[in-house]
Amino acid sequence: MGVMDKIEIKDLQIPTLIGVYDSERTSTQPILISLVLHCDLSASAESDRLTDTLDYGSLVRSVKDYVAGTSFQLIEALAYGIFYHIFDTYQIDIIDLIIKKPQAISTADYVKIELTRRRQDMKVLVR
Repeated sequence: MGVMDKIEIKDLQIPTLIGVYDSERTSTQPILISLVLHCDLSASAESDRLTDTLDYGSLVRSVKDYVAGTSFQLIEALAYGIFYHIFDTYQIDIIDLIIKKPQAISTADYVKIELTRRRQDMKVLVR
């Protein structure tokens, strides 16, 4: 593997239908998504052109649209959906993903999962 740079997007708030319980299936609730996107940024660093880099504005819009249109029961399943969506759409080698569900437990700030996946490990499922 060559140069590995990172772009970080922290606590992107997205309303979505998520949860196992009946009370969670009637309306959307916010989740917070943080991403660390591992990719080579050297071409854009040299050219100073958006076309030579990962357009993180486009990626954020794409992830927001994807997540808002889902209705998973588990945040673990949502995480895998996000991995597949990003790997299918963007040239990223590794993704670190954190999903926080603030309304999961009323006496806690949030429930959080953290996962890291490499493109090559998920290749069979990536188009």
